[in-house]
Amino acid sequence: MCEGWFHAACQDVSDEDYKILSKLEACHWFCKTCNVSVHKVINSVARLQKRLDKIEEGFQELRNDLSSKVDRQFRELESVKKDLQHLGEIIQVKQTNDDREVVSRTEMQNVLDELEKKCVDNAEIAVTEDIHDVQQAVEETRKKAADELNREARTNNILYTEPQKAEVQFLKIGLKMIKNL
Repeated sequence: MCEGWFHAACQDVSDEDYKILSKLEACHWFCKTCNVSVHKVINSVARLQKRLDKIEEGFQELRNDLSSKVDRQFRELESVKKDLQHLGEIIQVKQTNDDREVVSRTEMQNVLDELEKKCVDNAEIAVTEDIHDVQQAVEETRKKAADELNREARTNNILYTEPQKAEVQFLKIGLKMIKNL
């Protein structure tokens, strides 16, 4: 992390260990001082990943819940439409069979159209309320995640490395995506 140059002997690295480390591309060596900090960085990254996973899980639950509510509203709307259509058919039959009840088709269609509009309006209101609830929950989750990241950054005395900066950027992008939904 400090990118300093050290004598292998000063860092208690034997010649054999040095040869092995220099051949391994996936293995990273840190000086004695930085080695302590690296452990803290790895733990911080792991905690951040867990938080991100929780945020994604919560977001998916909200998305599924909203989808379920919207589907339910559309099913209810379809059911009401069928009931209205059936009612219209019954009234038409009564119109034909009972001369005492005179209802014009235009009047009946107006009544049916008005009932259908009310049902659609009610469904839209319910869906809008559900969407608002989900947006509020997403905003609260986003704020909590941002607060947690800020608190973690304040309590962390370690200088951020390039991989950490990338992780923080990744989290910021994820939060922006959640906010835009």
